[in-house]
Amino acid sequence: MDVEVHIDHESRRVHLRHEGAPGLQDFVEYIEKYWSDDRLYGYDELVDLQRAEPRALSHSDLLAIAQRAHAVDGDSPIARVAVVVSTPEAQELADFFAAARDVLPGSRREIGVFGSMEAARAWLDRSA
Repeated sequence: MDVEVHIDHESRRVHLRHEGAPGLQDFVEYIEKYWSDDRLYGYDELVDLQRAEPRALSHSDLLAIAQRAHAVDGDSPIARVAVVVSTPEAQELADFFAAARDVLPGSRREIGVFGSMEAARAWLDRSA
């Protein structure tokens, strides 16, 4: 899997692009590296999964990712995560992840799932 991360400190946004087949460990490593970084607390995220193959992730994996992300949130300011997908299968998995995050008490991230980068950016820009 190919991962590209760009941090824009001016707009307080992290842009993550996945290609290939991301697995549970890929997302856990990303969360631990970037969500645990105090300098990035409160940054919104744009997660581009348009070229990713979601088949490597199960619902159990997504629940584990949501729980790990929740544990790392700590006292960070509330931030938004826009997930961009390109297939119905990816949409279903991203919606499941968003729902899993929503039911965890004290969640510090609002998750939105979108079919285009334009819609995702517009949603993130509303919080700026």
